[in-house]
Amino acid sequence: MVWGIEQTVTLATGTPIAGARAGRAVRGWHQRLLDERLTLDPDERRIVPASAALRYRVMTSVPEEWIPLLPVHVPQDTRETQLQRGAMPRILEGDPAPPAKIRPQATILRSGLDESPRRPYFLHEEEVPRAGTRVTVRWQRARWSDGRVVVWRGAQKAAGRGEASSGLTFDTLVEAPGTG
Repeated sequence: MVWGIEQTVTLATGTPIAGARAGRAVRGWHQRLLDERLTLDPDERRIVPASAALRYRVMTSVPEEWIPLLPVHVPQDTRETQLQRGAMPRILEGDPAPPAKIRPQATILRSGLDESPRRPYFLHEEEVPRAGTRVTVRWQRARWSDGRVVVWRGAQKAAGRGEASSGLTFDTLVEAPGTG
C-alpha cells in the first residue's frame, strides 16, 4: 500500500495552503455541521460511561490529506498489479450515518473524480520507490520562436524523503481522559 500525501492544496481562489491545514479545516467543518444538526452535548454522545478507565478503539483516523493507493490486479493478467486510488472513511464523532469517503483535493490525485462517469486513477507500482516520490505542479511560462507567450501547467517528479506514518492503527485500548 502507498499513501498519496497532499502537501499543498490550491483553494478555489487560487491560493495555495498546506494540505494538513486544509485537511483539518475540512474535517472540522464536517464535525461542526454534524454537531449543529444533532445539537447534542458531547457527554450525551457517550456510549461508555465516563467512569470507565479504558476504552476500546476500533480504528484511528488518518489525516484527510492522506489518500490511499491500493494494489489491484491488472485485468486479464494474473501477476501484474497496479496501484489504484482508494478512499478512507470520514468517521465523525456521534455520526449515526455511514461514513462518507474522503476525496482528494489536489489536482493530480483527483484525476477522473470530476468526470461523468467517474474514472478510477491507476499508478504503476514501479513509479513509487521505497523512498517515495514527490510531484510538484506549477505554472510555467516561455516565449515561442515568434515572440508570443506560452503558459502551461507542468509537473516535475523527484525522489521522496523516505517513509512516513499515517498513524493508522486498529484494535487498541486507550486510557480514558482524566484516568491516567
